Amino acid sequence: MCDNVLSNESMKPAHLKRHLTTKHAVLKDKPIAFFQRKLDELRQSKAMILSCVTPVANAQEASYLASLRIAKAGKPRNIGEELCLRLAEEITYIMCEEKAARQLNLVPLSNDTVSRRIVDMADDVKNIVVIFQYS
Repeated sequence: MCDNVLSNESMKPAHLKRHLTTKHAVLKDKPIAFFQRKLDELRQSKAMILSCVTPVANAQEASYLASLRIAKAGKPRNIGEELCLRLAEEITYIMCEEKAARQLNLVPLSNDTVSRRIVDMADDVKNIVVIFQYS
């Protein structure tokens, strides 16, 4: 009901009951079904947030993978958006469905993004080598 973070000690039934009666007096007479419904709503909202975040995280991972492949192939940075993404969309549309093909639009593959990802990965490798060298 509130955003307070309770300690493990506060999770004892007597402590929880005292918290409810002192901090949330208007809720102390509510039936158990009310609290169960609130718990279900919380779980649904968490699931909705995760379902929204997951495609974006997957798109970012795909963007890094595509940038790595472009860098390894030594191709121009704009090939990701101009060729790879369009080709992947067309193949997915033919083989799967329109919804899956539309999700590919979440993958950022512009020239600037690919360049930035390549620089990020290069810096990461450089940092790992330096740390390994001095340890």
